[in-house]
Amino acid sequence: MRNTCGEGHGKSPFVMNLLSSSTADGLFRNVTSIIPSESDSDRFNAVFNRENLVRSFEEGRTSLSVDYHRLGEDGEPFWVRTYISMLRNPDTQDVTGIMYSVDISAEKRRDEIMNIITSQEYDLIALLHTDTDRFDAIFIGDSLPSGYRRFLPEAGASCSFSSFASTRPSIGSIETDRGPYAGAASAAFVRGKALSEERYEFTVLEHFDEGSGEGVRRRYQHYRLLDDPNAVLVVESDVTETYRLQQKALEQAKEEASRVQDILDTISGGICVLHMPDPDHLTIEYVNQQMFRLLGFSLSDNDLTLSPESQPALVNAYVRNAFVGVHPDDLERVKKTFHDNYNSRHFVVDDYRTEGADGAYYWIREEITLRETTPDHKVFYAVFTDVGEEVRLKEELRRQLEEEKLLRAQADAANAYKSSFLSSVSHDMRTPLNGVLGYANLALESEDPAVVRDYLVKTKEAGKTLLSLINDTLDLSKIETGRLTLNKRVASCPQIMENVVTAIKPTMDAKDIAFTLDSERASWGEHQRRHVAAREDHPEPAEQRHQVHASAWAHRDEGRVHREGARPHTRQDHRVRRRRRA
Repeated sequence: MRNTCGEGHGKSPFVMNLLSSSTADGLFRNVTSIIPSESDSDRFNAVFNRENLVRSFEEGRTSLSVDYHRLGEDGEPFWVRTYISMLRNPDTQDVTGIMYSVDISAEKRRDEIMNIITSQEYDLIALLHTDTDRFDAIFIGDSLPSGYRRFLPEAGASCSFSSFASTRPSIGSIETDRGPYAGAASAAFVRGKALSEERYEFTVLEHFDEGSGEGVRRRYQHYRLLDDPNAVLVVESDVTETYRLQQKALEQAKEEASRVQDILDTISGGICVLHMPDPDHLTIEYVNQQMFRLLGFSLSDNDLTLSPESQPALVNAYVRNAFVGVHPDDLERVKKTFHDNYNSRHFVVDDYRTEGADGAYYWIREEITLRETTPDHKVFYAVFTDVGEEVRLKEELRRQLEEEKLLRAQADAANAYKSSFLSSVSHDMRTPLNGVLGYANLALESEDPAVVRDYLVKTKEAGKTLLSLINDTLDLSKIETGRLTLNKRVASCPQIMENVVTAIKPTMDAKDIAFTLDSERASWGEHQRRHVAAREDHPEPAEQRHQVHASAWAHRDEGRVHREGARPHTRQDHRVRRRRRA
């Protein structure tokens, strides 16, 4: 290759002056003079020198390029890519090269941005050709372990995928979760997975010689390219920090869940998560510990679906059908409440009984709120309250109210009887009182001592009758306090009749009503004239006769009242049965 340089072309005098050289070595020196970076200058000179260009041409590489920073006309650096395309001159057999440069600043800026973004997530992006086992590096991140760089030192490098993947065990030991991807070092395995899945991934824990010994979590993602069934995009990334953050978040979530669980298990109400696939079916997914306490069960696992064999049979039955333990008398009402409120956001199931431990029934009240609706069922949150004591108090109150109602009715009846009695006795008291006043007036008008004495005796008898009525009235208060006693007394029937006449006659005379007593027609015998015992549970005979005769004269203003002496009918116990006519 002769050291000559032909004419050059450019857009500015600065470029034309730069290209002004009669030799190839001079042209290369002119370009190097405007490359401010020593590393870029070395990289340029490593490619653009006559020895390297001839050797590359002889090896079959007819086109070479290099990217570097150079100064512009204004003295500011920018990115350019210089190409050289070589061919052999058929006339002289010399190697002739055409050299030209393009501004790649925008491309470099774009690549830099993408590199920054990509390097945040990935440390290797490569294309696997499953039919040829070739592995082409598209992107190499700074965090790619040095062991991998032996095969893929930079973007654009290629190697055998089988060789690259099979060296991983020597680079690091895979300890966990490779699982079904143990053959991932084979291109045939990757091809088979890519044909069945457009995308698949796995994560492994690897230990590298240069590492700290804690291991590195690496994720391998594989994407099938739709335009080429033999091309699979392989993306590798270090997810160790992400995994640590996830584990930390998971631990925090577990701690928070445990704290929430403790709160749920210690609150006073039972809590359930209910599923309703339709308005008539209800299952249980979760209960808190308080729910076990509420129904008398020993504490158990909250997640009823994980350990059914450890749960009582009734608890397992509740999981499948939450209505199973409802008392038969309450079942229809409870199921209807759920059915009618299937589309409600909030509703309450009033007090009902449900079966708990040892077959006992417990009174509960249920407040339910819709949490979410899924394609398969509606999810409700339910809060259960023990209302057994409340129900007992309500029943006790109802019983007391019924007792009070009965006592009130009895008291009202007693008051009515009392009012009726007082009305009657006030009327009956007037009769002997009129007798007292009448004989007192007669005694005052008479001057005959014997007559006055007789009137006074009759006044006394009428007063005794009045006193007896007053005593009976006072007996009413004794009855109310439970202090009434019945005493057996003896009475003379003829004397009773005489006392009645004594009490009634003055009033009759004052109204000019004739009053006579025909005691002879009674044919009183000696036995009957003796004192006989009055029944101790019967009103006194005199009071009975006063009532009869008082009614007789009270309703007459003239005429006469005739009273025949009653013929007594004796019985073996000597009690007297009396007949009255007025």
